[in-house]
Amino acid sequence: MTYRKSGCYIPHWFWVNEVMFTEFGVRVPFTDFQQRLLNRACIAPSQLHSNAWASIRCFELVTSFLELPQEPEVFLCLFKFYSSNTSKKTRKGYMSVRPTKNRKIFGLYEDSFHGFKGWYFKIIPVGNHRPFWLSLEGDGRFPSYWTDMAGFDVAPVTYEGLRAEQTEIVDVLTTLFS
Repeated sequence: MTYRKSGCYIPHWFWVNEVMFTEFGVRVPFTDFQQRLLNRACIAPSQLHSNAWASIRCFELVTSFLELPQEPEVFLCLFKFYSSNTSKKTRKGYMSVRPTKNRKIFGLYEDSFHGFKGWYFKIIPVGNHRPFWLSLEGDGRFPSYWTDMAGFDVAPVTYEGLRAEQTEIVDVLTTLFS
């Protein structure tokens, strides 16, 4: 999936929230896992609620510590995205995550971030450097703007649909945290 559609402008910048960096240790350039997960879920970085970033970082830290591969399919088997927008008029809204049924590996981040919406800033390329979020062809590696399809276009990832090595990762994580 790419984010360049015929006649569609892809900005060479995107918004992020300060909390991603100060609370959860997200860095730029984003990790390959973060970029692939944002792409797979069709979610812009600024569209993810702070607690969703906490879950993503926790997953990364745990799998890194255990020396397990970080795969979006494994994350999506353990968590599902949902919109915090209760309006039926639009599907745009902040996206959060919750554990999938019978697969809770760790609790949700306990802190509340009610004031986070005023602390956004742009990520822009420096000098003549190619932005990390664009491929060599100029296609976006993940959405740089909020989309109506965020999280909704993700095909459900079931345990039975995973490859053998992916089910082993899920088994290790669920055993460790059960």
